[in-house]
Parts: sequence; structure tokens; C-alpha cells
Amino acid sequence: MTRIVFALLAVAVPAGLFAADDLGSVPEQWNPMAATVRIRITESDRTQVGSGTIIQSSPGYALVLTCAHIMDRAGDDALVEVDVFGEDESRIYLGEIVGHHIDSDVGLITIRPMKVLPFAQVDLSSDEIAKGDPVMSIGCNNGARPTSQQISVRDVNLYLGADHLICAIAPIHGRSGGGLFDSAGRLIGVCSAANRKLDHGLYAGRGAIYEMLQRHDLVKLVQADQTISGVRTASQTSSEAPVRTAAGSKPSDIEVE
Repeated sequence: MTRIVFALLAVAVPAGLFAADDLGSVPEQWNPMAATVRIRITESDRTQVGSGTIIQSSPGYALVLTCAHIMDRAGDDALVEVDVFGEDESRIYLGEIVGHHIDSDVGLITIRPMKVLPFAQVDLSSDEIAKGDPVMSIGCNNGARPTSQQISVRDVNLYLGADHLICAIAPIHGRSGGGLFDSAGRLIGVCSAANRKLDHGLYAGRGAIYEMLQRHDLVKLVQADQTISGVRTASQTSSEAPVRTAAGSKPSDIEVE
């Protein structure tokens, strides 16, 4: 079996960045770049840094989608900070962990803004995602402000495990948890891991996102008018190469940093 090595929150590669106007005609309230946040989770002398996407907002409440591995070891006393970026300044909100699922690497955080914040539309449809489709990753390289990166889908559900996408170009440290968007600006994935050797990234897919929202009874809140009929939500592949396992039980072909 070919050895596949994924690294979490790692891998520095040149980023093909492009302007926000490459998003095309995206409704103002569904703004992927403005909806992207930076996350810091601190406990004792250990800080995990990642990215996330606001997927629902109302006065006093905003829901942030991110990856699970940045919060996997966070206890009740962990300090969760979420940086929301405006055109001229950023603001730090205290966050609360709603839950996370390490096998699919999807997590949720809430913050309490006084106003409605920009958010991204989550695509929970069964629209086909195919090899070669152009997509966009948004995240915070090394903890900087969010940047966008134009990439493409290399494969869909290639390995055992939760619903996932494999995309060209390995993500840089700090982009974990950032959103993956289709050409219409809809969120279709969450940055999870990087493969140094093959220069590609692994992203949790729509099925994994749906399962996380369903687990916390948040599907209707995020998007009541779409379903995921036909989208995989559990292991349905003939590949023997695992993508990831729970912390403390990773297979030898997964490299975690």
C-alpha cells in the first residue's frame, strides 16, 4: 500500500493568491473572505492557532465552523479567542466550543457579537463535486490575516473515513479549519491536513459538515432549504488507506504535528 503522509497545521508552500473580486457574483451577506476568522485556543502554556468560517450570524450570536484538531485537547478552562476582520480593523471575541468530532475533523465554536457579522453560505446539497473542479481555500497563513488561494479538486472520498475532498496544493500552517468554497462562493469543505510529498490538502466534506450540524441540531439554523440526499456521510470506499483516526490511535502512515 502506498504510504500517504498527512501533516496537520503544517507545510509551507508557495500560495497562489488572488483577489476577492475573483469570487464572482456572491451575495453580500454570503461573503467568504469577510466571514473567515482566526482562532486561538490557549490552555496553560499551549496555544493552538487555526482558521474558521462564520456560517450563521444574528445579533448576539454567530456560529463558526472550523476543524476539530485545534480544540481536541482543550479543557473547560481553555481560552478561546476568535478574531473577526473588518476592512480597517479586527476585533477579538471570546468563543465557546460547541463540539468537535476528531474522526471527521470538524468542530463548531460560537461567539456573541452585538451585530450581524458577514457569514458564508454552507452548501448542503447533493450537487456533484468532481475531479478538476476549481475551488478556493481561505485561511490564515501562519496566523496572519486571511488570504484566498485558488486550487482544484484532485479526488473525492479517496480514502476510508468521513466524507472528504483531496485538493491540489498543501495548505500552510494556520490554514487548518479554514473554508473551501466552490465557484459560487458556497462553503463545501473545511481544511484538515496536508500531504508534503504529494503537495495536496485534505478537506472535510459536506457530509462531515452536515453530520456535525445535525449532531447539535443546527442544520435548520444554518440552511433549512437544502438537503444532502446522495452525499456521503459515512465510510463508503474500497480504499484501504485510512485518512485519520482519533487522537492517540493514529495509523503509521499519518503524520501529525
